[in-house]
Amino acid sequence: MVFSYFQPHDLFLLLPSLGLILASILLYVANKNTPAVILLFLGALGLRMAMAHLDPYLWDWDERYHAMVAKNLLLHPLMPTLYDHPILPYDFKNWTGNHIWVHKEPMALWQMALSFRLFGIDQFAARIPMAIEGALLVLIINRTGVLTINKNAGYLSALLYAVSFYALDFTTGGEATDHVDYALVFYVSASLWAFLEYRQKMNWKWILLTGIFSGLAVLSKWTIGLIVYPAWFIVLITEPGVRLRIKTYLPLITSFAISILIFLPWQLYCLNHYPAETKYEMTYNQSHLLTEVDGRGETKWYYLEQLSHNYGVLVPFVIGFALLFMWRYIKRKDLRIFIFCSLVIPYFLFSIIAATKMPAYCYVACVPVMLALGCLGWNIQHFVMQKKWPYVETILLVILLVISWQSLNLSGIVKLHTGYDANNIYRVNKVRFTDYFRKIKSEVPKDYVIFGAPGGWEIEMMYYTGNTCYPNIPDQEKYVQLKGQHIKMAILKNDKTPGYMLEDNEVLKISPIP
Repeated sequence: MVFSYFQPHDLFLLLPSLGLILASILLYVANKNTPAVILLFLGALGLRMAMAHLDPYLWDWDERYHAMVAKNLLLHPLMPTLYDHPILPYDFKNWTGNHIWVHKEPMALWQMALSFRLFGIDQFAARIPMAIEGALLVLIINRTGVLTINKNAGYLSALLYAVSFYALDFTTGGEATDHVDYALVFYVSASLWAFLEYRQKMNWKWILLTGIFSGLAVLSKWTIGLIVYPAWFIVLITEPGVRLRIKTYLPLITSFAISILIFLPWQLYCLNHYPAETKYEMTYNQSHLLTEVDGRGETKWYYLEQLSHNYGVLVPFVIGFALLFMWRYIKRKDLRIFIFCSLVIPYFLFSIIAATKMPAYCYVACVPVMLALGCLGWNIQHFVMQKKWPYVETILLVILLVISWQSLNLSGIVKLHTGYDANNIYRVNKVRFTDYFRKIKSEVPKDYVIFGAPGGWEIEMMYYTGNTCYPNIPDQEKYVQLKGQHIKMAILKNDKTPGYMLEDNEVLKISPIP
């Protein structure tokens, strides 16, 4: 049975969460929408907490770097560092081994650091912000559906997101660019929701919130976080009666100014305090548009091909129908234009313009995609309920349970995030090395620098031990210099350990990885 591969403490979170989602579906079928949404939120939160707890190690790209920088931010929140105390020369352009680390914006890292402060420093605490954001996205998607269509479409869209395998997999830290991209998705989605609330109520507090959320989205990744504004602008210029009036654009301008007040101070601070690193990273970020970075060039159809990865294997076959239903069900023209623009803009930007492509780049459009799929689900539900078949509610319940189970892909979770596959060398080595790093944490004083760390594992070793760790071993000349600087040294013993370190009684010898 699939559940037998989970640890008991994981089942303690997983099974009640699945039970809450089941109860939520039952309440929805019984037309009790409000308690259904509440239980769906709680189930989604528990499910994501369970996912965050599955892998007892840090993933390679890029969770280990994010976690290391976040850990150092506990010491100095305005000074992001990878190597906090580098004693060997480094290239500031090498984001995998430098000192000042401005390779990514700080919002997700600050969130992780806060979680470390509250819950302790480990990989589970690092992922808690993603779990919370994922659960809140369930509420945001539901509310977006309510504002644009109806409560049924809102609930079904939220349900599909709550059990989405890709969204859940993000919470393990195992998806590319992990915490940073997920924070971006969350704050972009929140800005879209705040704008929709504004269009419904025309209350200035929603203009303020739109600005705050979009500003935080920029602080999570970069300027794609401002996607709400081109969509908003298109809405305004398609309103014949008011598009030529200057005051029509004042709310947009005000909200955009608030966003600038949120993200610009950090950019100016970094330019002032870390000018070389910041200017290089800004240039590097801009290069993603025009050149293929890190071999990430793909075809123009890449993100359409990614639909199955991001949303499920059936989605590429039904998304066209889903979008047609969404166009039909969103009655207000301004809201329809806004939702479709928030979908089209990122897909156009990253498919046609940007040369570098990554799996999650277009996931900032997950809200309109989920809303479209919810509209398709609502159309199916409407069709079933109209038939007046015997046990029609039971039929609807079965359909929702089957779709939810397939979307959840529990067998995929088991294969990737449990000990199911003994031949999964990546996971086996991750567990083995991480256990080793935890073991030597108590053996090596924190003021020692460890040399000879396993190549490619030095960041994780540094994270778990608290020591400065290097994979390379200093040559004799550098070794003498370090001795002269009173640097305390430790080394992992192996057949390549130089004699001048083996014979030095002041150098702490560490047993190799078993």
